[in-house]
Amino acid sequence: MTEKKRLQIGLMIHHLENEYASEILKGAIAAAEELDINLILLPGRGINAVEDDEKYSIYDYQYNVIYNYVSERNLDGLLVSVGTVGSYISREEMAQFLHSYDPLPLLTMEVEFPGYPCIRFNTNAMKLAVEHLIHHHGCRKIGFVSGPMGNQDAMDRLHCYRAVLEENHIPYDCTKVVYGNFSETSEEVVRNLLDLHPDLEAICFANDKMCIGGYEVFKERKMRVGEDILVTGFDDSEVATSLKPMLTTVRTNISSMGYQSVQALVELIQTGKTRSRTLDARLIVRESCDLTEEQIQKLADHCAAEEIVGMIFNKYIGDLESTTKTRFIQRVWELLIKEFQAVCSHEPLPLAEYQKEISEMFDQTDVIPIQVPLLKKVVTYAKEFAVQICREQPENLLAVERLHAFFLDNLLDYSMQQQYLLRTNLVYSNFLISNINKDMMINSNDEEKSFFSIVKNLYRVNFKSSYIYVFHSPVVHYQYEQWIMPDNLYLKSYHIGQMLQRVEPPEQQVSVYTCIANRYMPQDRRYTFVMVPLFSNEEQYGLFICELDYNHFSQIYSVAPQICSAIKMTRLVKELEGNLEEARFANSRLKLISDSDELTGVYNRRGFYRAANAMLSSQESAGKGCVLILADLDNLKIINDTFGHDGGDHALKTCVQYLSSATPLLDAIGRVGGDEFAGFVMVDDPETAGKQIYDSIKKAAQQYNATSAIPYNITLSVGVYTMTCQGGEQVQNYVKYADQKLYQDKKNKNRIVIKPQNNSMPV
Repeated sequence: MTEKKRLQIGLMIHHLENEYASEILKGAIAAAEELDINLILLPGRGINAVEDDEKYSIYDYQYNVIYNYVSERNLDGLLVSVGTVGSYISREEMAQFLHSYDPLPLLTMEVEFPGYPCIRFNTNAMKLAVEHLIHHHGCRKIGFVSGPMGNQDAMDRLHCYRAVLEENHIPYDCTKVVYGNFSETSEEVVRNLLDLHPDLEAICFANDKMCIGGYEVFKERKMRVGEDILVTGFDDSEVATSLKPMLTTVRTNISSMGYQSVQALVELIQTGKTRSRTLDARLIVRESCDLTEEQIQKLADHCAAEEIVGMIFNKYIGDLESTTKTRFIQRVWELLIKEFQAVCSHEPLPLAEYQKEISEMFDQTDVIPIQVPLLKKVVTYAKEFAVQICREQPENLLAVERLHAFFLDNLLDYSMQQQYLLRTNLVYSNFLISNINKDMMINSNDEEKSFFSIVKNLYRVNFKSSYIYVFHSPVVHYQYEQWIMPDNLYLKSYHIGQMLQRVEPPEQQVSVYTCIANRYMPQDRRYTFVMVPLFSNEEQYGLFICELDYNHFSQIYSVAPQICSAIKMTRLVKELEGNLEEARFANSRLKLISDSDELTGVYNRRGFYRAANAMLSSQESAGKGCVLILADLDNLKIINDTFGHDGGDHALKTCVQYLSSATPLLDAIGRVGGDEFAGFVMVDDPETAGKQIYDSIKKAAQQYNATSAIPYNITLSVGVYTMTCQGGEQVQNYVKYADQKLYQDKKNKNRIVIKPQNNSMPV
């Protein structure tokens, strides 16, 4: 790779909006910012993934071409989320995939492979959930919803479940284990499990996301989670706190994995070595198998205020170390500690002082760095806990109720303000994003301008920078076929901050391996770029590379399809315009052929009358003069009989030359019969023009026969009729008058066919 001021590393992961992936990205971005390095996110899909909804994911394989852009020429190192990227392939296939990037420094996440350092979770973490069900709730009938067979994480968690059962003398029953695919569509396997074992007391899920489908099944069967059935998950993703009742789960601190993986990879790049690490986990107990009132009272009696507040934060948000640290969060933490110190020591709560502090907290913050509903749950649960503790303290009981009500009122006001701002921003963003397709179509006749219109709209939304690369022409890529990487991309337009730039055609060509390491990238600061392939169905168009805040990543999946649709539509429009032009040309050729005499090249009968009538019937012709000429080739039968049809054809062509000698006077000439010709012209002085045309034709014949070596004379009888146009008339109405003139001229036609000269050449 060419020398750079900053290290540049890549991170391969499945999707951006997946809850698990989002947490990894959050930690990885934080570490990259601290270390001042560039981070390139490569959100593909699982290799050879089989999705549940094939109708909407049939072309998701196209996202995986992004993995082919990785090279030593554009990255200093690579992180691979093996648990998401390699869930659908064998361990051997994944190892081969990793080796394809050698000798690029590479670190894996979730799953260890020989020769590569790895950051992974403790494989025994699942035991925390199973042991909680056994020891705190006395469960003996526990089912297990595993991830896919063959997936390393899934098998590790299943093995842990089995080991804990055996340690507690509970027989392992394989019929109490079903296999999902780590997605929310787990309904079918959960139904199968409950059909076989309707008396289950609890179910452990191998990740949080599969609990979504499980909750739907429990609802179908009118089973109350936390009462009729106890449920645990794994990961403590956003799903855990969005489910109702909220999910007890094993917190693995996913964002810490992303954070530590970046740190370890940088160490590997700089020193040539780093150690693999295993991250600790802990159980977060929530309503799906919650603490009893007795357990809460026991905690209150034996725990310090810091421990109680830590447990409350852990339940909904995380500990203070793993939570996004701001002065606001720190003050909420400190306020709750002061509250619990007072109620646990039976000291009166200074309500007015606390209310003043709460008001100042909200006045001095613009953004709360966690979800408002989660903060509301923290405060509500803290109130329930405090009420439980001070049941024998009437004054403090009332103060606790008022204190938490005051906090929630302020939180509600803040939430309403934020929702208004968010809604306004969302409407504006959606408007600009929807403009991408429209603006590109408006400028479809100017390709450079149409691509520039994209970055203009992106600049006005939340994108810090953006780059639109396209291939010279679309590349067709079918599933299960090897992706053949083109050599070059063409950078059409880009923007960095307020600088919007169209790239001139001579400067557009860029190697596919330097599309994220070239002079167009920001040089004076670090960046986190997301690379997304641009495609529609089987066609790959190019790359969309962009930079925006983590919280706005979801917009990428709105913008990219708009760009793809716009590219496809503009190409179709161009193709259609090309086809229309070809059709116009073909139609003009067909019209020419259908209106032309094949032998002589002038109009045939239909063509002549169509052209002449167009001139005569025009309203603009009214009051103008016109001349109609009829002419017959003299003695055609004798010429044919004596000199053959070649001789006759030559004579017919020569007649056209005679008539053409009247140009530019004649507007239309046609062969209207076997040996019959016609001409038509619009003139100011029809009488004078008619005589000139007649004389010109006769003179042309006389000169030709006098000088030509052809052994026979070629002459014409000519009839000329002149008139004044009335408008809206047809030439056919006047043919009989010209024909009368022709008849008169035929009386004096040339009757000498064979020339007397002995030196005449044969035709």
